[in-house]
Amino acid sequence: MLSAITLAFPFIILVAVLLFYKWRFRSLFPVESPIPKSVQSGPAQHAQAAILRSKKGPYILVHDYPRPRISSKEILIRNRAVGLNPIDWKCVTYGFGVHELPWISGRESAGVVEEVGADVNDFQIGERVWVASTNYRDNRTSTFQEYVAALPFNVGRLPDWISFEQGATLGVACVAAAGALYDSLAIPWPTNPPYTCGFEAVVEQDRPWILIWGASSVTGMMAIQFAKLSNLRVFAVAGSHNSPDLYNLGANVVVDRHKPEEVLEKARNLRIELGVDCIGKETATYAVRALQPGSKLVYLVQRPDQDALEQAGTEATDVLIKRFHEDQTYGSNLVNFLSHHLFAQTLRPVKFEIVEGGLGAIEEGLQRLRDQAVSGKRLIVRVE
Repeated sequence: MLSAITLAFPFIILVAVLLFYKWRFRSLFPVESPIPKSVQSGPAQHAQAAILRSKKGPYILVHDYPRPRISSKEILIRNRAVGLNPIDWKCVTYGFGVHELPWISGRESAGVVEEVGADVNDFQIGERVWVASTNYRDNRTSTFQEYVAALPFNVGRLPDWISFEQGATLGVACVAAAGALYDSLAIPWPTNPPYTCGFEAVVEQDRPWILIWGASSVTGMMAIQFAKLSNLRVFAVAGSHNSPDLYNLGANVVVDRHKPEEVLEKARNLRIELGVDCIGKETATYAVRALQPGSKLVYLVQRPDQDALEQAGTEATDVLIKRFHEDQTYGSNLVNFLSHHLFAQTLRPVKFEIVEGGLGAIEEGLQRLRDQAVSGKRLIVRVE
């Protein structure tokens, strides 16, 4: 027995060394395809995509990337417009969320249903739709490509009054803003028609306030609209040049973000107990100071300073974005809620700007986001 173990020992060491080197130099080895095995049959079709060949970028336009194959429970959408988000440049700059190479990013788009899985009954080929992609580990569902695969409960129909470009502004902002209010802050919301929600208040002065810091971000502007649908009064913090648009969306008070002490004074006078920060650690910490002790704050980017939280007794939480694709009931309820208000025109897409050049212009658009040169609108590329 002992001699057998002794004889096997060098072999065990060799296997361990080989496994270590395979892990250490794993980028040199083929990786498993992100396409589920159940949908890998048949000849590959090719299309446009903006891909990362290096984890540090840039995004490069190719015309021969394999078109996503769908399972029986998915739909395939031909994109007509794609939205650009800060996460799309941050994943490259800060080195997260790029799980293999080549890689595709992109979290939102709008287009036309191209193909429907055998088990899907609620969509038809040719329907105009918007898509929110929150599955960061599946290249097929990333939107920086001509075709995108999606689960039906992560897709909503577009009313005739909304263009593809407007539809491409909806995905990330709606999922994040709705998650902040209705999941993280636990504000009441409906799961069935007539989709009225929130706090029932007979008189204006009884409606609770919510502070939204970074209200001119696309997520902030959607959060304003959700707050109004929920019978909340909105205290918005943003650049003063965006004030007219924010009032038009439903903000009750807008204070210049460049005057944080004025924000603190006015917010404290209103005794606000709910807050959302869309910017970062510094502004989230200011938001903690602006809210009443024991309040609830949702941060979308970075957690506020821990000492400030403890001093104020404030509860701070982030948004569980992935719940949108992992929890079918939650995702379906959210899409139904959004669809109702889009068709009723009680929810409006934000302003957008086209970055000319199609998918090949993605790197240019993301550089503008890196430079913080965009405010109060979503950058969009058309898929040509």
